[in-house]
Amino acid sequence: MLIPIVWNFFLSFQTLNTENFFSIELESRYGEYMKLTMYLLFSGGVSFLFPIILMTLCKINILTVKILKKQRKIFFILILLFSAVLTPPDVISQLVISLPLYLFYEFAILLIIFFEKDNK
Repeated sequence: MLIPIVWNFFLSFQTLNTENFFSIELESRYGEYMKLTMYLLFSGGVSFLFPIILMTLCKINILTVKILKKQRKIFFILILLFSAVLTPPDVISQLVISLPLYLFYEFAILLIIFFEKDNK
């Protein structure tokens, strides 16, 4: 679903202008397209697996809800660093990635609390 949106975004930069001296044409390359596709699939997969990873780490007693609640600032900084690696160097795209990841983090804490209460 995201790949056609990204592809149309890149196509929007193409201008065929006969009035000016130059025109911009998209010269797509299969290797670059596949690289972008794999990059989007990997980053999307890691993003959606983030709550499951946190829940698994709590289930095997590596992390606890108390640690997750207490270390929110550190996890937020780690999320910002992760999104900085995944995105181009502008703040808006970094926030577009980091805010949903932080919401996934908070959602994972709620799920862990819910399942811990359910197990007791």
